[in-house]
Amino acid sequence: MLVGFDVTVPGRAATGVGVYARELRAALVERSVRLRVWQEPLAPPMSGWPRLLNAVRLTRWLLTQVPRQVRREGIRVYHAVSSLGPLRPGCPFVMTVHDATLLTMRSQYGWADRLYHRVFSVHAARRADAVIVPSAAARQAVARAYVVPEARIHVVWHGVSPRFGPVPPAGESPILHRHGLRPPYVLFVGARPPRKNLERLILAVARARDRPDGTALQLAVAGPIERGDQAARSLARRLGLEEVVRWLGWVPDDELPVLYGGALCLAYPSLAEGFGLPILEAMACGTPVLTSDRSALAEVAGDAALLVDPESPDAIAEGLRRLRRDEGARQDLITRGAVRAAGFTWQATAAATEAVYRLAAGQSLAALSPGPVR
Repeated sequence: MLVGFDVTVPGRAATGVGVYARELRAALVERSVRLRVWQEPLAPPMSGWPRLLNAVRLTRWLLTQVPRQVRREGIRVYHAVSSLGPLRPGCPFVMTVHDATLLTMRSQYGWADRLYHRVFSVHAARRADAVIVPSAAARQAVARAYVVPEARIHVVWHGVSPRFGPVPPAGESPILHRHGLRPPYVLFVGARPPRKNLERLILAVARARDRPDGTALQLAVAGPIERGDQAARSLARRLGLEEVVRWLGWVPDDELPVLYGGALCLAYPSLAEGFGLPILEAMACGTPVLTSDRSALAEVAGDAALLVDPESPDAIAEGLRRLRRDEGARQDLITRGAVRAAGFTWQATAAATEAVYRLAAGQSLAALSPGPVR
């Protein structure tokens, strides 16, 4: 089966959807599908005229060039690997929609974004033969917000790369030293739109440090620097935490396991997620996880994380204090996390994705290896 695998949008992302596109592509190569990987050149995400030109270029790609490529290359199934897709690609169409936050958290997006996504995300998803989502929570949210029948929405969990695994005790690691980190520190990983809840996490770290056993606690924030960071940086300054909150910027893949391994915990108190890859990465590295008691995060974490109310800085702070003082509870989470992470592989994701391709193309699934198509 020849698949048009369109990474035009996620190919520019270092986190989240970008990781998904890269890992899924690598795993699909081992399956019985042939990929034609497409990536229309776009400028880096930015504002002003360059952003408008990107929108024009992307519109032309989705409306005219994708159907042309489908006809020219004899594509059997087209896969839009992010939450933006064409309206009529000219062949069976699969679309991955990572979450519904564009519609459920409208205040975080401008009117232009909402209008553009209304056409190329919502209407495209409604026209797709199959929609892939990464969790049952995302399936419910997308079905409700996008008005897509649940029968066409398939849950295919993400995986965790084998490069994430336990590392020797960090100690005087040169990587930690270069970033100005010393255990104990709390780690946050990923992009930071407002729903990631970083400001409440900063408040929680400040409150956890008020106790005698928390005065040494640092917060390490790893991920590409963003314009929205200014509010969080200002809050850290007001709280006197300028030297406590370490802004690491983008961290190379080979450094992430060391950062995970040296952390007291990964703190990921997001308000809404479609999946939450850093949770599994941390678990695979032997790092306890503190995350939200809602959305897909509780689903992905299972019983292997400390779940807290993400809207309560006091609840987050109490969770951090518990992990700081209760080594037994911390070790229990490490053990449970390793077992949990082992159940998520990109090979399983690829097998399930291939099954969705064949379903969209109207082929029998009988010849497929069992995969977690949900």
